[in-house]
Formats: sequence, C-alpha cells, structure tokens
Amino acid sequence: MDLLYFLRQRTRFVRYVSDTVVPHLAEIKRKIETGEEPYIDRRYYEDADEPAFLQEFEDADLAVDVIGMTCLGMLQSAFLSFLREYVKEVGGPELLGRVSKMKRGSSLQNFHAFFAKVLGIDWSKSGVDLALIEQVVLTRNDFQHNAEIFSGYVFQTSNHAQKYPDTAFRHPSWPELLDARLTVDRDKLEASIRAVEGLCEYLEKLRHPPPRTR
Repeated sequence: MDLLYFLRQRTRFVRYVSDTVVPHLAEIKRKIETGEEPYIDRRYYEDADEPAFLQEFEDADLAVDVIGMTCLGMLQSAFLSFLREYVKEVGGPELLGRVSKMKRGSSLQNFHAFFAKVLGIDWSKSGVDLALIEQVVLTRNDFQHNAEIFSGYVFQTSNHAQKYPDTAFRHPSWPELLDARLTVDRDKLEASIRAVEGLCEYLEKLRHPPPRTR
C-alpha cells in the first residue's frame, strides 16, 4: 500500500484548512483595526469605554489559535496512523501490539523506541527535525488537556516547558516571563508538516529502496 499517498492527502487537507480559514479570520481583525465595514465605530464618545468590536476581535484572534491547534492535531493523527500502518505492513497486527510494550510514556516515544530496538531504524538518520515533531505532539496534548475555564488561550504545561523551554509554538508577542501561550502560525505549521513528511519519506525509502542502476 502506498502509505505516503494517503499521508500526503491528509497533509494536503491540513494545509487547505489553514489556508482557507485563517486568512478570513485575519481579514476580520484587519477590518476591525482599520474601521472598515461592517466594523465602523458609530458610538458616541461618552459610550466608548473600550475599543470598538473588542469581543469580535478577541473571538477572531482566539479562533486563529483554535484552527492552528486543530491543524496540528490532524497532522499528529495522520502521522501516528502512518506509523501504525507501517508497522502492520512490516509484521502484521501482532508486531504492532509490541509498540505499547515499549512503555516510554507516549505513543510517539513508544514508536521511536520500537523502530530503533525492534526494526533497527534510527530516526535521527532521516535528517529531519525530530525535536519539532515531538513539540507538535506536546503542543497538541497541551491544547487537548491544559485548557482552562478562565482563558480561551492554551499555555505550555510544566512537563512540556522542562523539555522545551524555548518552544517553537510560543506566541511571538507573549511576554517571556510568563508561561508560554501556545499558537500555531502558518510557518510553524508548514515546518511541522515538512518534518513529518520527511520522516515518513525516509521510512518508506528504507522499506522500498530504489532499484540499483548499472
């Protein structure tokens, strides 16, 4: 089975979601900031106790984060699905059952150890940014499990911060002294997609090496 084809179908859709939705939200924020229709402030001065359309701006800003995190979650799901199918194609469901026995703390870490110890495949030789791939998983997990009722933003957990204090997904304008607010801009999403695709391409080349030329 051409696993790369199906992976690229998923990453194509991740890009589609980001490129379709985020620019629309950015345009809403731009119109609010410049006072364009339908965001023209027609209040009397004495009633203007806060910026016009503040709620609409904050909603659009938060929605950008949600879309970015959703795209990151879809990328992680596609990647783990690729790894599961890869192992099944190599050795069947029985071999896949051995992955969880690695007991390294997360599915990604289990697969990483399994490929090294059982299949003899060193991911570091792929040349991709493995640290970024791990941050994808950690950031997605923070989004799923570290949301608070007091804020719509998602912040880095202590475990994530201990391993990656300078996380790639820190909001660029967030104060350095505070716990990192996590966000996924288009550049970081693209870098994450390329890292995942690069590792999967490396794994497939090991399984299906190109024919030798005379």
